[in-house]
Amino acid sequence: MRRVVITGLGVTSGIGNDIKTFSSNLYKMYSGIKPITTLFDTSKYQFKIASTVEDIEKKIPRQHRRLP
Repeated sequence: MRRVVITGLGVTSGIGNDIKTFSSNLYKMYSGIKPITTLFDTSKYQFKIASTVEDIEKKIPRQHRRLP
């Protein structure tokens, strides 16, 4: 069994990467969904919109963004 320590609460989402921005956009009912323009070429896919997380490099180190 592994032990886990929670050191704080935060948010990383398509509508904000901090509590203040996230809650403000949530209150305004902002979805964060917009056309995909920079991630990859969407011409081969039916859907061309997504809610992407902006500035994720500042929030989560690259080595922690992989799933086991």
